[in-house]
Amino acid sequence: MKSIIPILNRKVISIIKSLDANPEETRPVTFWFYSDDESVVYQLAARLQNWGYNIICCEYSPSSNDWLCIVEQYIMPTAENLDQACLEMKILATQYGATFDGWETVASTEFE
Repeated sequence: MKSIIPILNRKVISIIKSLDANPEETRPVTFWFYSDDESVVYQLAARLQNWGYNIICCEYSPSSNDWLCIVEQYIMPTAENLDQACLEMKILATQYGATFDGWETVASTEFE
């Protein structure tokens, strides 16, 4: 079955472009994972930190009744970069028995 992620990535980039933001600008992108096992989110966080990601949080989420791990890296959110990152995150989540829930970024070129 073909993944819908590349299609969604292109739609989000189109929205970024429509907001006059430059998708070629390096910006913070967060990646979200869930697991019902606390140790899994900490293992994911450690692996991603070794890959150069910043850990935003590893905490219990009452709204989902799961453990949440959010990591961040500054990248250019091009379709190719996001397709590759999402593929890597999905594979990593599967290896750890977690769920990769997608990514977020800001639609502005003014970052701290």
